Amino acid sequence: MRYRRMLLAIVLGLVVRPVFGQDKEATAKSRIVSVGLFKNGLAVIKREIIAPSAGTYRLDTGVEPVHGTFWIESNGKVEAAIKIREVEVPLHSSPYVNLQEELAGKMVTIEFREGKKQPVSGTIVKLAPRPMDEPTPEPHQPREHYYILQTEKGRMYLAPADIAAVIVNGEQGRTTQRRPVLVLTVEKTDKQPSIFVTYLTHGMAWAPSYLVDVSNPKTLVIEMAAVVRNEMADVDEAEFRLISGFPSVEFQNVLSPLSARMTWGKFFQEINERGRVNEDAILRQQVVISNFISVKNEPRFKLGATPQGEGVDLHYQPIGSRSLLKGEALSLTVGKAKADYERIVEWNVGTSAVARKYGGGSDKQQDEMWDALTFQNPFAFPMTTAPAMVVEKGQFNGQRTSYWSNVGEQTKLRITRSLSVRATSLEQEDDRPNERVVVDDKNYTKIFLKGGLALNNHRKEAVKVHVHHIIRGAIQQIDANPRLTTREESLQDVNRTQNADWHVTLPPGEEKKLTYKYSVLVYR
Repeated sequence: MRYRRMLLAIVLGLVVRPVFGQDKEATAKSRIVSVGLFKNGLAVIKREIIAPSAGTYRLDTGVEPVHGTFWIESNGKVEAAIKIREVEVPLHSSPYVNLQEELAGKMVTIEFREGKKQPVSGTIVKLAPRPMDEPTPEPHQPREHYYILQTEKGRMYLAPADIAAVIVNGEQGRTTQRRPVLVLTVEKTDKQPSIFVTYLTHGMAWAPSYLVDVSNPKTLVIEMAAVVRNEMADVDEAEFRLISGFPSVEFQNVLSPLSARMTWGKFFQEINERGRVNEDAILRQQVVISNFISVKNEPRFKLGATPQGEGVDLHYQPIGSRSLLKGEALSLTVGKAKADYERIVEWNVGTSAVARKYGGGSDKQQDEMWDALTFQNPFAFPMTTAPAMVVEKGQFNGQRTSYWSNVGEQTKLRITRSLSVRATSLEQEDDRPNERVVVDDKNYTKIFLKGGLALNNHRKEAVKVHVHHIIRGAIQQIDANPRLTTREESLQDVNRTQNADWHVTLPPGEEKKLTYKYSVLVYR
């Protein structure tokens, strides 16, 4: 019997391990002093930590920094560490309760189902943490789950299925749990410590939008608004700045190893997944949350941009000191301005069946006709990529994406499909006989094609039509002196691709035709 008691004492000494150092730590309060918000769900947080003197402090909140972005600014040496500590937490912070963990050390009364047993009272046993070197049971090994209750008669092991209700005795609204916390060690300096922590984290962002009023036929009024949403932590009187641009945050989806939720296994997995991400997919997903300049179909003829700022192309727009609790959102006006504008109809000519036959395009290049506005950015800051809603005399006209524009730069905003200004295009083989051509010792057949564009205006007012057509081949003849530019990616091709851009004024009720001829080389 004596031998068994000695063995039990040794086992208990191994299982119940004391936690060293936690009584030496004071709690250091902190507050967020500035927030820089990106549109992609990232925020630059600057947090001030209040430490009256040198010592070891437990931070009053957790941080979840993006890998490689956690930095400490201080007038002395400060080290940060993640430590496991007993932390006081409120009971039942969610409806999913683990009795053994959340009620550990609490006096409770347990009632059983179907009156099988009389209610029992006792203390929920606080279990020692599993030793790191203890092997985890294999999944196939049978394991029973019990709650352990210390009663006057001894320990009672209760099956969860038998419990009908648990009554927590007295006012015991808080408990303690072992959790990872951020601990700062502040070395002694001649002055009071000044400590700031800066890091990127997820959970707070902003979403811009524009309202464009074209009630005046010559001058539009454009208003920029922003919605800020906080899903990170409470913020009290911090300086907010809205950041626009196309930031490079290569590890934005990788948490720092300093995060309490991070493990090395998860960290390396996220690093590897980051390396396999398709960059083209990222670009497509971030058209609005980042910033793109719309150069898909045609160049901008009039830039007129005003030189602004120095360094990288990121704009920080201050919106003042704000308080925002976790879960709250804020909508505000960022700016309002006026600009002269012009209404146009934009026609992107589709690829004909003849052109596709000779390798001149794809089925995806379809005819598109849009009513659009052109104007110069009137704000004192760049226009970020965002949805823009157009209204006229209080009536909704349309909503499309407005792309990044520098100060004073010309931009174009589509409104709605054009239905009363119509256009047709036709291409066919010319009557001119084919020719045999040798290029780089290869035999080609030169085929001659001709095309025609017809536009007619069913409106009571004259309209300006911007026609954009892609022609793959050597242009022989073309009407109305369009702007011709060779696409760079086709410079090494036997058939170069050219952009043909016309600006046509179409009187009310009239039709205009544009014709052209070109040749293509087909390898035989």
